[in-house]
This record gives sequence, structure tokens and C-alpha cells, in this order.
Amino acid sequence: AVVMQMVPATRAGVTFTVDPGDPSGRARVEAVDGLGESLVSGERTPDAWLLDPADMDPRAPREIRAALDASRRIEELSGCPQDVEWAWDGEELWVVQARPITTADGALDDGDGFDSPTTEADLTTAGIGEMLPGVLPPLVWRVTSHLVDEAFSAVLDGLGLSDTTNGLVRRVRGRAALDFSQLHRMASLLPGGAGDELERQYFGSRRSGRPVAPAQSAGSRLAAARHDVRVLVQQHRATQEADIVTVAVQAVRHRRPDLTVLADDELLRYRYRLLDLGVRAMTAELTCAAAAAASYRRLELTLAAHVDETEAGRLAGTVTTQPGVTAVPAADASAAVFAGPTWQETGRAPPRPPIRTDRGDPIEDLRERLAATRGFDGDSPLSWLRWKRIERVIDSTVDQLRRREHTKVAVLELGGEVRRVHLECGRRLRSRGVLEQPTDVDLLTQDEFAAAVGGAVVTADVLGRRRRWIQQYEAEGPLPIRFSGRPDRRVVELPPGERLEGWGASSGRCTSRACFLTGPGEPLPAGAILLAEATDASWSPLFLRAGAIVLERGGPLSHAAILA
Repeated sequence: AVVMQMVPATRAGVTFTVDPGDPSGRARVEAVDGLGESLVSGERTPDAWLLDPADMDPRAPREIRAALDASRRIEELSGCPQDVEWAWDGEELWVVQARPITTADGALDDGDGFDSPTTEADLTTAGIGEMLPGVLPPLVWRVTSHLVDEAFSAVLDGLGLSDTTNGLVRRVRGRAALDFSQLHRMASLLPGGAGDELERQYFGSRRSGRPVAPAQSAGSRLAAARHDVRVLVQQHRATQEADIVTVAVQAVRHRRPDLTVLADDELLRYRYRLLDLGVRAMTAELTCAAAAAASYRRLELTLAAHVDETEAGRLAGTVTTQPGVTAVPAADASAAVFAGPTWQETGRAPPRPPIRTDRGDPIEDLRERLAATRGFDGDSPLSWLRWKRIERVIDSTVDQLRRREHTKVAVLELGGEVRRVHLECGRRLRSRGVLEQPTDVDLLTQDEFAAAVGGAVVTADVLGRRRRWIQQYEAEGPLPIRFSGRPDRRVVELPPGERLEGWGASSGRCTSRACFLTGPGEPLPAGAILLAEATDASWSPLFLRAGAIVLERGGPLSHAAILA
């Protein structure tokens, strides 16, 4: 046994002579003030430098340059990239430990060990990024990916595509992505050019001022009729399931047990019952979202029969912007992702949008607009029938959007109850010396979670390594909208010209200070224009303060668009 005198460290850190997450091959040096234990365990977020040893940045602190120089000499002696722990006593650098690491292009670079296997499939964060936002720690990932995969399987099975999917949801660099290759292949099996329609829905232009895409040919009449029947059955089932789930989650909230008096096995059984309901709730949400998208598409095509395609797209967005579509979650609901932190944990209150009375009547505006077109000649019976058909489509679309939003809130409220169980287990594990903090329960796997509650021990260094990878994933930022394999860290390229175009979720103009935010906890002055790459449900309170919202990601039926 080698016993080393404790170094009175003023700074301590870790050097990766080749950063596994940086494609350029630069070295990564992380450091904290004082002892290095808080860095290795993941308790504190370190300062970090990405440095080129061949062209050392003279602005780097003295101890950082010394740590990199010593680490590179160790790398030369050992013949492979190194993970070096060091301490700085104010004058001298002490190397505490050195061990080999994998390189950026090495096959053993599996991050925290929970990412999906790398394939050449076409992946996307469109759609799934709002349902499963941010970096997902192991326990949350295992729970949510199971729920979403089961939900996709149920929806596809209802469309006659059973046994055609193998894990649509994937984890890449800690974040969720959707296997678009599989989704596109399955959509192509449906009649009516569904594969091309899916491509347009996910990546095509849906912005205001652009024409509505024409309807696709439905193929053979028999296939189209069979598909239409399945869709109607799915929509009817979605309506029933959404209403059942909403009532069931309300019942769970009103009859929640006192978790502190439950034995360990009782607590685990209660958790599994919640997850079983969670699968049903997530399926209802996904089916409602599909029904809402189909209804919105039908509204676009209905309006496009009377006005030009460009105006049809604008009018569809206007007439579906109605009060009561959104729902207000409880404070103990998960703020963004099922079983993730609640509103109470974030320290923010869920949004309660004020009732606005300064808007005109979009339905009456549409009636006046159509009165000036052919086919709406005064008070003729035919004009009356056409208008009633449009009203039915509008009402159906708004109803589907409302049901989807209320089901989404029910899912997050159920996720808040699962979160309450997880934290209770975390508190018990902390009292037994297994975890340092109750929230460290998120770093466990499903099997480790059940085993730890049953008395097994998970070592602190394993949890510390996972915590550091989670921090690195968060520092890397969001995944690209569309990619394959394992994406490199993105180099942001600004679009050419002086004008950016997009679609408008609602009408109006705003001139104000623009503030770019990277997270929902950052401050936003009242009336400012909120700029962000993407948002999820936890950003909702900021929407009430913003004068306008500009996002890089999201569609016209996204939660952000509807809430805005």
C-alpha cells in the first residue's frame, strides 16, 4: 500500500490529454478550488479549459498550464492518452493519479454507459425533444424511454403496423432522439404517401406565408378505406383513453398515500402501479397528438379549397388560437419530463395564464374573409352548409388540441407522483449511507434502484463518474435536429443575409429588447423578446413575461406554439 502525505491543495483537478467529447483532439483540463474530491464525486461543477498543447493559451492560469504539461509527459511515457488527477499547493503541482483513457475516436468511448448503440440510422430530435427534453439521467431515461416506446408500439399497432418497430427512442450523448429511419419506413407502408407527408411534417416548411402542401393520393380505394377505418378507431379510442387517464390521475392525486409509512416492498409495488398507469397515459398523449395533427391538417386542406394555400396556412393557425386550450399543472407535477424535477424543485410556480379580453373573434374574421370568396354567396343554403362544415372541422381541431394539452398535463402530474416515490427512496438510501443526496437516485439504473432499496450498495465512484458525464452532456448543448451516428460538437453557422424567416404561431408585432436564454431559470425582463433554441413545458412561466417569443425549433402544434 502506498501512503501519500495529504497535499494542502489550493486548486485541484483532472486532465484528459485527449478530450473524448472533442473531435479536434484538444486536451481538457477541469479544476476546482480546494480539494479535488468535490470534482471527482461530481458534487461541484468545475471550471474547464479546452487547450491545444502545441499552441498553449498564455491566458490559462499557471496551474492549468503546469497540469497539462505534466499530463502530456505522462502520456508520452505511457504511450496512450491519460486521465490525470492532480493537486496544486500554490507553488508546485502534485500528480495524484494517472490512468489510460479512450480517445475521441475509440470504440470504448461509451460516455456514461447508457447511450444507445451507435448506428447509421437517420435520427431526429424533432418532436421527441419536447416530450423528453434535456439530458436524461439513467433512472429517468429508463422510465421515460420505456413509456414512450410502449406508447409508439400501441399507436402503430392500432394502424396495422404491429411487430415493425424495434425501439424508436434512442439516447445519444445523454439526450433523446427518434429513429426517423424506422418511423419513415413504417409510414411508407401506409396509403396516401404517408412517408412523404411525415417528412414534410417533421422537416418541411410550415411557416406563415408558405403554401399548404397539397393532399397526397390515397392509393387503392380498398387500402385507403381500410386505413381510414383504423384511423377513426384510433381517434375514438384516443378520446376515451385521454378522458379515462385524466380522471385516473386526478384520483391518484386525491388519494396519495403517506410514503413515509410504507415499507420498502410496498413503496416499490406502488411505484410499479404508477408506471403501469404511466404507459397508458403516455399512449393517450401520443395518440391525442397524432389525432390533433391529423385534424389540423384536415383544417388546412378544408380552408385551402376556398382561399389560396398561403392564406389557408395562416388562417388555420389563427382560428385554432382559442382560450381554454392549455391546462395549468399542479406545483408538484414534473416540470418538463416524466419523473423529472417538479415545479417545486425548480423553485418556480407553474404558469397561470391571465384571461385576455383584448383579442378579436378569429372565427368571425374568418367568416368575413370567406364571404368575399366564390362559393359563399350571401345566405344561400349551399354557403350555409359549407360554413357549417368548416365550423365542425375547427371545433374538432380545437377540441383535439385541448384534449392533447390536458392529457400532457395529466402525464406530467403522474410523473410528479413517481418523482415523489423516487425521492422518498433516495432519502432512505441516504440515511443508509448509499447515496449522498436523495436526488442521486436519478443516477441509478432500474435494477440498481430496486436492488439498493433491497439493501445492495452502489459505490460512490460509479455515481460520481455518471454525474460528471451528465454535466459534460449538459455543457455540450442540444443535439442537431437531424443527424446519424454520434454527432460531433456542433459548430454554429449563421444563415446568410440579414433576414430570418419562420412561421407565426400567433399574429402581432413586438419591438423590444431581445434576450437569448439557455435555460428556464434565467431572468427575463418583462416585455422582452425571448430568444431560445428550444423550450419545453418548464419554460412556460417565461412566456407570460415575454413580449414575443422566437425559437429555432418546434412546429405549429408544439406545446410552445399553443401556449404562446
